[in-house]
Amino acid sequence: MEKEDKIRLQKAIEKSLGEQWEVKPITVPKVNGPRDGLRCRHEGDKHALVIYPDDYAGMLASGESMADIGRYAAGLVEEKRTALPEITDLPSAEDFRKGLFIQLVNADANRALLENAVYDSVEDMAAVVRCKVAEEGALLYSFCVTKDSLPLFRMGQSEVLAEAYKNTAAQEFQLRNTADILREEMERQIEAGEVTEIQREVMEEMLAQESPLYVLTNQEKVNGANVMLCPEALQKVSEELGEPYYILPSSIHEVMVVRESEDMDIGRMKEMVKKVNLSTVEPEDLLSYEVFRYDGRKLSVAREDVQKVSETVDKVKHHKWTI
Repeated sequence: MEKEDKIRLQKAIEKSLGEQWEVKPITVPKVNGPRDGLRCRHEGDKHALVIYPDDYAGMLASGESMADIGRYAAGLVEEKRTALPEITDLPSAEDFRKGLFIQLVNADANRALLENAVYDSVEDMAAVVRCKVAEEGALLYSFCVTKDSLPLFRMGQSEVLAEAYKNTAAQEFQLRNTADILREEMERQIEAGEVTEIQREVMEEMLAQESPLYVLTNQEKVNGANVMLCPEALQKVSEELGEPYYILPSSIHEVMVVRESEDMDIGRMKEMVKKVNLSTVEPEDLLSYEVFRYDGRKLSVAREDVQKVSETVDKVKHHKWTI
């Protein structure tokens, strides 16, 4: 959305929300790059809600008036404010410690964010520390832990990282064959009457056999790619598959797994990852262009000529697992 349109949208939202709301333009340091946003704060609230004008560019392009877009956006803001759980300005030291977790992101796309963030380098990725402050249904409210904020909680970077790794390893992860996931979606579509009988027969024939690809993520399916930093989880997958395997990063939320015995060419797998990143993955969800191999003991960058071992995963010692 052009700058002039963002200003018009701001005014339209201000008009719809009324005098008790303050709407100001801000730049938000998001994962994989900053975004222009509008901070909406109701009088007396400790928290603010942020919306992103670019999310409404499609409505503008389709011919919707700015007044209608403003009313629609304002309605979403008021709805989110009602649903937002109680969040204090600053979590206690104990809540801060318990809320720490790792978000695995692409390093190159997050250079600005990493300037002040607490993080570890992991090949072409960064293990960024975040702190969960609230959870409401499927929504997770968290903030990026910065070096500047550490004195507030009387913790150093190494201590914060250690706690984040420990909490991340305590997540429950799940490994599922992609065919099983597609079968569930097919059953949902059949129940909803979204597919014809012929389409159903074709889909059932396609999904009759197990797929060579598996999806590995956490139970919430949010920031689930951080499983790559959990040695015991990776070991459990190796035991479940019965052999070494490759990891194809598909987003910050999940990774794809393929058995080594599938004998897929590493170059071909890297091309697959690149194609998915460029055509399917949202920019804010981009994780890595590398392919990784787990040999039952170590996680490495998969290369045909040399294996470059990442020692980062050794930092995590405990986790829970369910399949």
